[in-house]
Amino acid sequence: MSIPFAKFPLLVQLKVLKQLEYPELFWLSVCSGKMRRTMEYVDMRAEKIVYSLDDDKYGVYVEYREKKWHMAEIKVVRRLYKNKKIVNVNLGGEQLECVCLKGLQKDRIAWSLSFAESPDNSLVTLFYNHISSLIQNTPQNIQLGIRSVDLFPSLDIIKNVTDIITTHWDPNTTSLDNYLTNQPHVESIHIDSGLSGPPFTSESKVMKIKGVGIHLALEMTSSALENFDGSHLAIRNGEWNAETWRSLIRKWKSKEAYGNLVGIYANLSHNIPAEFRRAEFLEEIGAVVFDGQRRPQRFNWDSRIMYYNKMVFDCLNYRDIQQNGNGKWASIAFGRNQVGFFVWG
Repeated sequence: MSIPFAKFPLLVQLKVLKQLEYPELFWLSVCSGKMRRTMEYVDMRAEKIVYSLDDDKYGVYVEYREKKWHMAEIKVVRRLYKNKKIVNVNLGGEQLECVCLKGLQKDRIAWSLSFAESPDNSLVTLFYNHISSLIQNTPQNIQLGIRSVDLFPSLDIIKNVTDIITTHWDPNTTSLDNYLTNQPHVESIHIDSGLSGPPFTSESKVMKIKGVGIHLALEMTSSALENFDGSHLAIRNGEWNAETWRSLIRKWKSKEAYGNLVGIYANLSHNIPAEFRRAEFLEEIGAVVFDGQRRPQRFNWDSRIMYYNKMVFDCLNYRDIQQNGNGKWASIAFGRNQVGFFVWG
């Protein structure tokens, strides 16, 4: 026997709704525009929201008071399956046709909605608007995972983004800067791929973000090292250039640049050339042996960069250098294909 839930008094509805988890509330909210508006009285809140946007699916994860939910996921298909039952749902205030599919997730039954793709990417806007109408506060952390180059131009709709990760495509540096113009709250970006477009400059907005990770830095390595103005820079598959490191250390020592720097970790695509004389270089920059007194042995890398947020480096064999005028100390080491440069607070 079905229960006419929508006919219950609002207070009765709210008592029931407040017993439900966020994924269940999402499913109820797409039943109708009226039900979605009722959800506003439930006062759903979030401390952290993660949007995961792929070519063929959009997902959202929510954290609040030590609880975590995979709140919702919708799939994007070229056309709806004719052999499946098509239903109407309310997404972001619009009535849309979709197919409801049952699957398994971590040995539990999970449901998803499949929508026909929209040529103007309006579906991602409706999805975001729907979630935003349910969450009644502005979370401290809004993370954005972008796995689709086609969606990138549409993502200005997502406001107050604090952390970004891009995967499966090579962002253009100019496009990234244009996007970041409208996202003043970004504190970290992890480019889990390569990069296209012109090299970074001192005006590049990416270089002003506190935490930056680049997985396939390659020819962008030098411009990133030369122009970074944040606190944490993590590079993988970088290219070696001794002059770039010499200039970086000189500017840091003279306080000409890198005033916000906390740490740089660079993993190179090839070994440092044999002709690079480490001992001579360290002597040239005035590096001294660790004495066990001026700084700790271990450096705790603590950043917001996704996948590079927490690391510990043993700096026993690192050499130490000091800024001019009895300034800060930093430690540096050149491994076989790695460089670490860490500033002590």
